[in-house]
Amino acid sequence: MASTVGYGTHPTIYGSYSDEALMDLYRESSWFCMGEDSRQQLLQETVNRSAAAKGELGACEVRFADLDSGTLGEQSGNVININRSVFAQDTYQHEYNGHMIEERAFDSNMRALETVLHEDIHAWQNQCIDGTISCPDATLLEEYTANNFSISVVPDGYGGLQIGSHYLSGETPNTGYYMYYFQSTERDAHLYSEQQTWNVMQSLQAKYGDDKSLLTYQKGVLLNGYQTTYREGQLLFGNENFEQEINQVLVNQYYKTNTPVDPAIQAAVQNEMIASYEAQMRASVENKEDIVMDKGYTPVTAEDYESSMRSTVNAFYEHAVNDPSLTQEEAIAQTAEVAENYLAAMEDVQAAGERGEIAARKKAQYRTEEPDRPRSAEATETTVSENHMSGEAHPGRNYDELIGRIRRIVGDAGCDTGQRIDDLTTRVEVLETSSDTRLTQTERILSRLMSGVPVTEGQEESAAEEIDPEKTNSEGFDQAEQDEEDMPGAEQTDDEEEA
Repeated sequence: MASTVGYGTHPTIYGSYSDEALMDLYRESSWFCMGEDSRQQLLQETVNRSAAAKGELGACEVRFADLDSGTLGEQSGNVININRSVFAQDTYQHEYNGHMIEERAFDSNMRALETVLHEDIHAWQNQCIDGTISCPDATLLEEYTANNFSISVVPDGYGGLQIGSHYLSGETPNTGYYMYYFQSTERDAHLYSEQQTWNVMQSLQAKYGDDKSLLTYQKGVLLNGYQTTYREGQLLFGNENFEQEINQVLVNQYYKTNTPVDPAIQAAVQNEMIASYEAQMRASVENKEDIVMDKGYTPVTAEDYESSMRSTVNAFYEHAVNDPSLTQEEAIAQTAEVAENYLAAMEDVQAAGERGEIAARKKAQYRTEEPDRPRSAEATETTVSENHMSGEAHPGRNYDELIGRIRRIVGDAGCDTGQRIDDLTTRVEVLETSSDTRLTQTERILSRLMSGVPVTEGQEESAAEEIDPEKTNSEGFDQAEQDEEDMPGAEQTDDEEEA
């Protein structure tokens, strides 16, 4: 349902600051001297301007909240909640064997910026989906709509059918994290927020030099950022275009189309849809906002689904009417949409049951005790298998060029630069073993949004040509590429496209 009032307005004490002066407040010497109220005002003003630049109607209200240690932020209705422990107290908290372990968040300034920008992309996506604003790209809107919290019936791999969620919460072992990360709504939120934060980081470096927070954030991006995660996904799925395949499966399921996709990836996505739905159902019935990572679930049959459907919808309504960001009318309307979707899916399930197509699946089919990749914002070491270290030449970017980029990043840190480079060398070699990611139309559209240039319907095809990061020297990754080419002794390479 399209909103008539948008997300509202939230004036701040920083409203008169220029964009540059506002971003300067994220430097270490400013951020770590701020209290919770000042940080909230800074993050709110950042969201206000991000929303206006993308054409959102209003802007979400930013609030600190006591979120689970693994959740940095969440967007719900017209509110963006961010983790109070991490971003107000600069502390990561982890529970291990009944003990609470605390770790200093040295880059909470950069991660806070990245988190609110990430969540604001979700706010923009939601207004595109519900028709509040016009999406600049029809294909993008199709992907977002097919990746919303809707459901459909999918094959379960055992000759039967099960209910699957179109939002993938990363439940299946090994591949689940990558399907969560690169489903269209999360893919673009990760990409946009990381690129924007990288731009700010480079600006702060140029004006004030390096500090511990910037170096910590840089290392995190190099080890676990968008490009590294993309290359890991390519290796894991054995498909250079795995991200496109994942989202095409969701589009096919939602719109009942038959665009050809990799059969193995299709089966993996359908398994993840089933596992995600079951996790979301448990969370909804328990009236919890976060998905419960329960290892001991049992398959959902048609009878189970029918008996729990009413309580699920009731729980959703109870949560909606108690959500201060929603009016009662909005809560009723959203619940009606959920009920309608569930009833439509139930009809499909009942029809499949009458045909004898619903089959019970083996228990714990999608769960093992094997951990997924860590989802917190900390820079963590990624396990590298022997075949990742094959030393195969990278076709797009050579080793020396990327090492040169790292030297430029850490070279003026005033500390043991050689050791920093040695520590990152192994990770760079891993990046060199797989092909460079291609700049997709999605990224071009987002680049256009980041540049502040409006994109209207009918301009989709020309947008990719007009906003070509390979031909511009805008801030961020593209400026970094230009800087490398200008460095003395840097080897020149052919034009390349980079995610």
